[in-house]
Amino acid sequence: MGGSIFIAGTGAIVTNRTLFHEARLADAMRLSNPAYANRLNELTHAYGAIASARERLRWRAAPSTGNSTGKPPLGYVDIYRMLAWMSLAMVVCALLLNKNKPGEGAPSGEVG
Repeated sequence: MGGSIFIAGTGAIVTNRTLFHEARLADAMRLSNPAYANRLNELTHAYGAIASARERLRWRAAPSTGNSTGKPPLGYVDIYRMLAWMSLAMVVCALLLNKNKPGEGAPSGEVG
């Protein structure tokens, strides 16, 4: 049951973080953003043959919800990073525990 809860939780985090990253990327890819507009103009001039189809180039450069890069969505990167930090914290906590002394039983006469 714990595994099912964990899988559902991480699935929700991946979905939310992927949508968050897509929204941030879409905001950055607007012609009102000077850095984006400058880069688009540089690419338009660099590809002289495509310069006549400037509107088509802008349409291709527009953000889309599909993942055409072949890379995993950034939400997965976030969840892997979070799990790595949690694992590191658990290792540190395990190192802080008292040492176990094998062979020593419970003291006799004490009821636990």
